[in-house]
Amino acid sequence: MDIDKKADKIITEKVLYAMGAGLIPVPIIDVITLTKVQIDMMKALSELYDADYYEVSGEALVTSITMGFFAKAGASLIKFIPVVGTIVGDAALAVISGASTYALGRVFIKYLKEEGTLMNIDIKEARVFYKKMYEKGKDVAENLFKKVKKENSEEIHDVETEDEDKK
Repeated sequence: MDIDKKADKIITEKVLYAMGAGLIPVPIIDVITLTKVQIDMMKALSELYDADYYEVSGEALVTSITMGFFAKAGASLIKFIPVVGTIVGDAALAVISGASTYALGRVFIKYLKEEGTLMNIDIKEARVFYKKMYEKGKDVAENLFKKVKKENSEEIHDVETEDEDKK
């Protein structure tokens, strides 16, 4: 498998984890988990592209590029509204989390391929590219969300059918 396909696989895996983080019903914990997933992605991509990774600068980089943290946190806080807040907040934050993670992954790959490091990132340029990739990431996350939801409902249906056959 070539390096680009491995990078795509890492991003897709982390997008799924990020979407799972968005489904955590506890406000703020979901955002903390999302940040951890994104930092893990940065580490994995740095290792794949044989680039140095520094924990403190990695966290600062994620925050400075996304700058949408407060929007993510705001979506997380929607979960405080009983019943409706949890349902709306979970669905919205799952897609936001997945899209953000996809976009960050694309930013990291761009710089790792062009510069060989994440230390020379032009934050303004990275934010512009992030926003562009975020829009694409929403489609990617929504499609993954639908695919996983469909697969899970099919598995549940298969289990129910097996249980009925045993009766």
